[in-house]
Amino acid sequence: MQSPTRSPKRQTIVQSPLNVTKFSEVIVAKRENAELHNDLLKTQAQNEDLKNILISLENKLFVMTELKQDLQRHKEMLAKNEAARTLSLQQELQRTAIKVAEDAASHNTF
Repeated sequence: MQSPTRSPKRQTIVQSPLNVTKFSEVIVAKRENAELHNDLLKTQAQNEDLKNILISLENKLFVMTELKQDLQRHKEMLAKNEAARTLSLQQELQRTAIKVAEDAASHNTF
C-alpha cells in the first residue's frame, strides 16, 4: 500500500493596501508643516545674514570712496602748496639776485 503523495500547498500572501488613518495623516501633515516652518526660518536667517553682509559691504565701499576723495584732495593741496613754494622760492631767488647785482654795482662804483 502506497500512501498518497500530497502536493505541498502553496500559501499565497495577499498584501493588503496600507490603510492610512485620519490620525496618521494629521501627524504626517504636522511633521511636513514643521519641516517647512524650519526651512522657512533657516531661509529667513540666511536672508538676514546676506542683508547684513550687503550693508557692511556698502559701508565699506562708502569709507573707501571717502578715503579716495580725501587722498585726491590731499594730493591737490600738496601740489598747490608745492607750486606756491616753488614760485615763492623762485621769486625770492630773483629778488636776492637783483639785490646782489645792485650791491655789486654799488661796490664797483665806489
